[in-house]
Amino acid sequence: MSSTGGLRMRPEQKSQLLLGVTRSKAKMLEYSVPEEHHIKITQDPAKLLTLSIGLLGDLAATINRDESDSDTLAELKTNLLFSARFFDSYLQSKLNETLDPYLVLLGSASYYLCDLPGSASVLAKRIDGDCPDLDGDGLEDLLLWLLQADLETFFDEAEGPFSEFIVGISKWILQFFEDGNGEENLLDLATKLRDAVY
Repeated sequence: MSSTGGLRMRPEQKSQLLLGVTRSKAKMLEYSVPEEHHIKITQDPAKLLTLSIGLLGDLAATINRDESDSDTLAELKTNLLFSARFFDSYLQSKLNETLDPYLVLLGSASYYLCDLPGSASVLAKRIDGDCPDLDGDGLEDLLLWLLQADLETFFDEAEGPFSEFIVGISKWILQFFEDGNGEENLLDLATKLRDAVY
């Protein structure tokens, strides 16, 4: 892990190698390679969780601050692609299945912010039905709904401190995709939600 300009992180060679091992393990499971022929994992890939979450936070914070320097955003998206691949591979490697719903959301959000909405949707659809409660006061439900791009449904009710925002945002998103109207209302409500969460 290294810093480039300010507090931004980027994966170094050791992290890339550990990602490669994780991806190999996932492919061996995908292709039903017998366990005795699996690659040996000498370091716990979970070490990459902190870096991967940090990379996601770096890009999200930059977008929220409207720091739209194209070179900076391109670098952050390249770094975040590391995270997306890690979360996806770590899920497939079945090294820690208790983290699955959380990793699905992180990986899917990472793919989405890397301008890969198809990969984001495919990953998000691994959660079939309701999102497990991740102690996000319903925000995990809204995030899953957004990442799955499920425009056939919306939240007509929600519980918790953010319920008004969740319902409003889902309705304005559907309105926007139906007729292109309501973008300002949607962005205003999203900003108010962010402020409420902070």
